[in-house]
Amino acid sequence: MAGRREADGSRRRPRLYIFDMGGVVSRNVSVAAAIASRLGLSAEEFYAAAGAPSGGNSAAPYDNGDLRAIQAGELDAAAFWTRLTVRASRLFPGRTIRATEDLWMTEFHPVLDAEVALVIRELKIDGFRVVCGTNTLASHYAVHRERGDYGCFDAVYASHLMRLVKPDEAFWLEILSREGAEPRDAFFIDDAEPNVLAAASLGMGTHLYRGVAALREALRLERDAVNPR
Repeated sequence: MAGRREADGSRRRPRLYIFDMGGVVSRNVSVAAAIASRLGLSAEEFYAAAGAPSGGNSAAPYDNGDLRAIQAGELDAAAFWTRLTVRASRLFPGRTIRATEDLWMTEFHPVLDAEVALVIRELKIDGFRVVCGTNTLASHYAVHRERGDYGCFDAVYASHLMRLVKPDEAFWLEILSREGAEPRDAFFIDDAEPNVLAAASLGMGTHLYRGVAALREALRLERDAVNPR
């Protein structure tokens, strides 16, 4: 999706780029299956124990129950595992299911996508502000910070600190407010279609991420639409 046109029909190029983190800038971020295995659960059982029984069949499995609550900063890791243990004992009687460590952290092994990080650096060299707008939780945020994965960004807006979770429109409105920008000033990149559609509904330019080649092409088309030859 392209940026918004001005009243005279011209295209206004964004000055703020907002990148999702997991699935765009970092790979190997899905941990539900690994956590479920550590607990002796199937993935479907893990989602049920986390209060999100439809998660395994959802395009956005973390959007419900305690999985959403921990991303919104409403639960910390200790509270999440306590609640999961209690719920699992009720759902699966006769089975001992208990997390003895923060599996969100120990099973999380992200890999920074160097090609996407290069795209971000190039945008910054061209004078654009590039920030991260991410649904995350404290444990994953800590791992990324320790690894320096957020170093390519001018700022990071994390859901658990903002207490706002995509695709809630307030998530982007808060970022835009802090950045002193309007929706038409921003371009958002995410690999989850509900998030992209929500951002587009606000008037932001958007791109549904499916690979770095398509991302570069989308950015080129946006540039050429603003500055036709």
